[in-house]
Amino acid sequence: MKKSLLIVTILANAIAVSAQKIDFDINGRHTNEVTASGYSSWMVAQQASDEKTFNNVNIKIETLTKGEQLHAQWNKEDVCSHQLKLTGDGIAATGIRFIISGLSAGQHTILAYHNGVNGLKKLIPISIYVNAQKVVERVQQSENAQSIDDAALSYITVNAQEGKNIILEYRTDPLKGIIYNSNLVYINSLSIDQNNPQKQARQPYPDNQDFHAKTEDGSLTLSWAPAKHAVKHHILIGTSKNQISPVATITGCNYNLDHLSNLDTYYWQVNEEDSTGNITEGKIWTFRPRHLAFPGAEGYGKYAIGG
Repeated sequence: MKKSLLIVTILANAIAVSAQKIDFDINGRHTNEVTASGYSSWMVAQQASDEKTFNNVNIKIETLTKGEQLHAQWNKEDVCSHQLKLTGDGIAATGIRFIISGLSAGQHTILAYHNGVNGLKKLIPISIYVNAQKVVERVQQSENAQSIDDAALSYITVNAQEGKNIILEYRTDPLKGIIYNSNLVYINSLSIDQNNPQKQARQPYPDNQDFHAKTEDGSLTLSWAPAKHAVKHHILIGTSKNQISPVATITGCNYNLDHLSNLDTYYWQVNEEDSTGNITEGKIWTFRPRHLAFPGAEGYGKYAIGG
């Protein structure tokens, strides 16, 4: 049975996550071309180390191998044609160290994507160390992933102490007897205090930022791919990104909307709940119902945005 959508101006109850998100970009290109939306760009210099400060958090990057330089790499087609701005470029070296200072005391999470962009297959796995202690073993790096959901990632928790650095090391960790086509560690981005994408809903329909979403008499069915261990899905919807409100908690992965207007842009979010009751806040997606530009319109400009 379809449910009517009541748009109200109530702030969402979900807790907002304040994340520092860094996109490692190829040098010499405009940020509009290579930087993922919502991320800070860092065009790392081709040298043994580089350093930058983001909102009072200082990050130094350096290679683990003496005499080696950091290399920025990209796949132009993936970044420019396929809009894979986050995972279509990045930095690479045989080992990479991050020295992070300025984090507030307490627990923090660090998310990194590890997607090779130069077309090589059979990439070497990597392990991750925090202050010289191995915390993650053998993440298999992805190879020219064609969506963010297919890109390899690592997600770790660190405990920051006042006045002390956090030292992260991403090291190659080959399996015995296997020959790899690359001995490089790839890092496309680094995010501090962001939710774990593996616990979030993904692959929304309509696609995020689809401003010509197909509706039937003002109705549309939202759908998504659930997180692996999700047992419930909390749906929030609104006509402002900062003012979405809960409308339902369901166990399925689709939700019917009625009375949609082509004059409104809609924002929606699916927060995933696991069997222990832990809820992970999802990304906020947006769409707008399509509208025939004029009677008899055809071709590229068939549908207009708004009325």
